[in-house]
Amino acid sequence: APEASPDDVEELSDDALEKQGELVSEAVEAIERDDYVLALDRLSAAVALGCAGALLYRRRAQVLLKLGRPRATIQDCTRALGANPGLGGAYKLRGRARARLEQWEEAHLDFQEGLRLDFDEACQDEADAAKAKFEEQRAAQELASGQLWEIVGGAD
Repeated sequence: APEASPDDVEELSDDALEKQGELVSEAVEAIERDDYVLALDRLSAAVALGCAGALLYRRRAQVLLKLGRPRATIQDCTRALGANPGLGGAYKLRGRARARLEQWEEAHLDFQEGLRLDFDEACQDEADAAKAKFEEQRAAQELASGQLWEIVGGAD
């Protein structure tokens, strides 16, 4: 899993801040070339310098999802939301990662919060799909538990 920013760094020096900016710029250029492995390397190096903010974590989470790492995406989105609970995009991204893991209820809840903070039509469609999957899953579980109840003797 990608490392979090070190807790013992309270403020970056001017040099470290400049280096962090350079690393993020290199990551953005790598993303534009679809080189997500390089982008992840540069963003992780920027985080490791310390004082990583919500937007840096969210950007790294986007790259992690592109690389097919939904659990790591969830971690970075959660870190981003810890730094800025009003970041709607981090909720939406975490919802997408949870949907990939078929965690439909959690995905739906994240999409709903993301939409409450920052509405967009495409995400509404994703939220509706996650809700439908969650309801299907719940209905199947209820059916299965009802069948099990009948098998073990039910309420007779």
